[in-house]
Amino acid sequence: MNVEFLGEVGPLRSPSFVIDTDGIFIAHSESSTSNAITVHYIDKLQAQPLILNTALQRKPATAICFAHGTPGSSDPDPYRTADDPRETLLCVACPDAVVIWRLSQAYASAADGTLPPEPILLLAGPGQVDALAVSEESQQLALCAGAVVYIFEISSLKNTFKLEGHQAAVLAACFCEPHVSQLLVTAGEDRTFRVWDLEEGCMVYESSILTAYPLTYIAVDPSFLRVAIGASDGVVRFFDLSGLPACRGLKTLDVARQVQKIAEKVGIVVASASAQGKGDGPKVITANSVKRLGGELEGKLQDQEEGMLESSGCVVTGCSVIRLMYSPLVSTLDQEDDLGLLGESPKLMVGMPRSLVILDTQTYEVVESHFLNGGTTESAGIADYFRRQAKSGQAGVNKALPKSASSTDPMEQCGFIPECSIAGAFSFALEPKREKTILCCVSAAFEPLACVFSLHPKASEAGLLRENLNGINRTFDEPSTSADVCSNDDHLEDVLSVFLTRPLPANSPLRVTPNLTSSGNGDLGSTPSKGESSSLSAAHNRHGSRRNSASPSSSAAAVGSAPRPSNALPRSNSNGRFDGSPSHGGSKTQSTASKSPAGPTASVKKLAPKMSQPVTFNRKIKSSGYGFVQPQVRMGCAPPAPIKVTKTAATSSIGRHLLHQRSYPIMCEPLIHPQLKNSLPGNAPVHGSAILRIAYSSDASRLLTASADRTARVMKLPLSKFQGEGTDLIGHNAAVLSSCWSHDGTMVLTASADRSARLWNAAWAQPLLQFTHMQQQVTTVSTALPPVSPSIHSKVATASSDTPNTPFVHEVQAARFFYMDQFVFLATGSKLLLYRYRLTEGMEDDLERLRNNNKYRLASTYCSASQSITEFSCINSFLSPLALLTGSNRSIEVIDVTTMQRRETFEDAHARPAHAIVQSACASMFVSHAKEAYELFATASQDNTAKLWDVRSRRCVRTFTGHKNSQVATNIAFSPCLRYLASGSEDKCLYMYDLRMGTVFQRIRGTHGDAVMDVAFNPLHPQLAAACLDGRVHFYSDAQ
Repeated sequence: MNVEFLGEVGPLRSPSFVIDTDGIFIAHSESSTSNAITVHYIDKLQAQPLILNTALQRKPATAICFAHGTPGSSDPDPYRTADDPRETLLCVACPDAVVIWRLSQAYASAADGTLPPEPILLLAGPGQVDALAVSEESQQLALCAGAVVYIFEISSLKNTFKLEGHQAAVLAACFCEPHVSQLLVTAGEDRTFRVWDLEEGCMVYESSILTAYPLTYIAVDPSFLRVAIGASDGVVRFFDLSGLPACRGLKTLDVARQVQKIAEKVGIVVASASAQGKGDGPKVITANSVKRLGGELEGKLQDQEEGMLESSGCVVTGCSVIRLMYSPLVSTLDQEDDLGLLGESPKLMVGMPRSLVILDTQTYEVVESHFLNGGTTESAGIADYFRRQAKSGQAGVNKALPKSASSTDPMEQCGFIPECSIAGAFSFALEPKREKTILCCVSAAFEPLACVFSLHPKASEAGLLRENLNGINRTFDEPSTSADVCSNDDHLEDVLSVFLTRPLPANSPLRVTPNLTSSGNGDLGSTPSKGESSSLSAAHNRHGSRRNSASPSSSAAAVGSAPRPSNALPRSNSNGRFDGSPSHGGSKTQSTASKSPAGPTASVKKLAPKMSQPVTFNRKIKSSGYGFVQPQVRMGCAPPAPIKVTKTAATSSIGRHLLHQRSYPIMCEPLIHPQLKNSLPGNAPVHGSAILRIAYSSDASRLLTASADRTARVMKLPLSKFQGEGTDLIGHNAAVLSSCWSHDGTMVLTASADRSARLWNAAWAQPLLQFTHMQQQVTTVSTALPPVSPSIHSKVATASSDTPNTPFVHEVQAARFFYMDQFVFLATGSKLLLYRYRLTEGMEDDLERLRNNNKYRLASTYCSASQSITEFSCINSFLSPLALLTGSNRSIEVIDVTTMQRRETFEDAHARPAHAIVQSACASMFVSHAKEAYELFATASQDNTAKLWDVRSRRCVRTFTGHKNSQVATNIAFSPCLRYLASGSEDKCLYMYDLRMGTVFQRIRGTHGDAVMDVAFNPLHPQLAAACLDGRVHFYSDAQ
């Protein structure tokens, strides 16, 4: 947010620790020894203030707050708005009495030159009053006096409740508005909080002792019933009260520690900038210097004892939470601020003695930290730096630190407020004249001064991203040659997207085109010339990215003209015939390219014998009238008219569903109702041990499971009808850690702890390929394979005769198909291996299957910065250039597969290494979403959290907490409608999270007998499958 300095209030007689504002007025105690209250009109801060003094209060005020109501009178208020007839009230509490001032009468008397009328006495002799809270809806006032809380009605001034239960002084109180105005939350020095129902007249919840420090302030989230409670040690705790009388802890965030880390990292940049202007001279090394280890910044945190920090030789309270306030709720339909999919989350303002911190309430991360003058460990250096930077600018305007390229750079999270010293009190309020603007008042702790600021949002990050992407689309819209496209590489360098945004480099490993011949003696691949099929595939993706709505299925159709490996089963062409050649989808450009010589691949295609093809004598055969099917559609083009297909074409897995034009019902009800009839008879287990992975086939006709019993199973659906009939994939010697389907739904890839991966036909129990060695299969002579194109990156390794073909030395942690089944990705140790492969056609023959002339060869290697890769993800439903991986160093790496280089790193993504990562584009091919939706991915870790990330903005956008995950690796899955994120849990429950709100939508207890290990959504029907630790599979639907 931008911080704008509005003015100063003062000078005061002494520093004030009591201040409050309602957006129109500012009230504060005049001094620490006076009982007078000073009121300023914000629009006229330099005008003469209103002084309120009464004989009822002889001691200084300890708490003040603004309210609106009509206590015993309906006199007009000259400062009220037209839609709010209630007058402005000021409640002032001191040990002598609690009174209410009517500001309309006080200002009228001041205009006449007379003394203000006496205030209304609310309570005499309450003792020490530490907090006041007002409910604007229910017109109630909560007064915290010692360990007792008094509730008054503002209209009748009647004391309705006296709340007893706290064991020490109550320091904070807050009404749960706008959700339930009759709920009151209180907290205090006894380190617990309580929830009171004033309508029922009872206490509905009492927490245990949360911390060793007093709880200082409470704020309620306007988006849903969630409270944030701050403590004097700088820790903010979030709780979900939507399930009262049960209360669920969401997150514990050490704000003081995060701000300290940012300050120390910023100190390095400030010190380097200061050193540049000093020239030659001795270098000063202090104990507060920050070390640089391994290219990363590691700050030495100050010791914190009893909430005190030592800085510059003096001891001050630097980490206590003084005030909390949520920003106003923004409509989730604002497409300019939410990237078209996720709503903007409210921010939490945290006032601390040394800084003003802004938190993202959906990710529980520090978004910005505006340091006060002298409020950081490196206060002197930072203050001097900003003063030099602000000399040429306007005094009083916040100056941001220099921007850097990385969005996670702490320099972009910092600001400096030179007008205010260490804060003694904070107050926040919505500014009535400007939307989405928050007014902030800060009183200095050691100076007789108070400052007024306004916080308003910066330029929309979504708008900047959208403008950048639109510029890319405009570049692609203009007719240009391949040289013109390459000239825009500098503009596209910073663009990060799951869609191809530029042609493949000349020596990219993805340019190696698999051989399309059915002969077993052909080459595994060759490198096409520049500007051929790979560039055409990139062009198809670029045109597809300009659409407002794109789905993996339509993307697959758009790039259907891309080279197709011979390992896939034959498919029908536009006339309904099956052939062994790739389908070009009617692309004239592709047809023209196929006629011209294109290297060894084209020559092999001319000599390839045509097997198992009907003889048509170059004439079209009239359709038999079995039905209609929609032909392949190019992204950005109008869909062609439906054509009739033969019965044979409709028997393929994909063609059968294209025949019926099915789609996933996006607006279906939540999948929370158990389907006991779909499980095995008697709810029998599917495996004899834990199920680690579960997945539906692309056509939703079969279910794939991988288990710790060293087997994987392909079963026909529904299980109750076929009673587990299918294919048992037996051959691994250890637990099967990963399993996935191919894009066409005919093959299965498994990875195991026995340091191998296997490629299977879903209908056969014998593997087609066994990945056991690094370079190639051990049964193939290496001289029969051509060399791979040289790499362009030091971390990229290619197969050659000089490289030893060693076996895998680590477990194969994960295996995935990539680039529409053209490649296979394996993760073992710290390496991500990209393989191309060839499967011999005619494998239906038993002799050919025993001969097994299938081959694979290493195309490229990426070495992660972590010690081991725990999981990775890549999109196989369309041509995507990115791969995402999680490592043991708790980071997430984004890999550009076209160059096998790391494009982005999300450091410290979780408190523990992430073990699951999924992408929204892999949810279903029977649904269409906005293209922004496919840029999302989610991760899960054993820190009891799951996070949602945006590839384009390169940051976390949601954090989901609530499920139990600290011992075993439970997994997550996107729903095809992209409204929910399902997560397994160790508490024998299944959790459904709302992607927009970031909250638990439903907790499904079901009939799980053990921990839920993995979840999968049916891509075609509203159905959810949950795999458990006891080997059983449970199904859920949207209807009972």
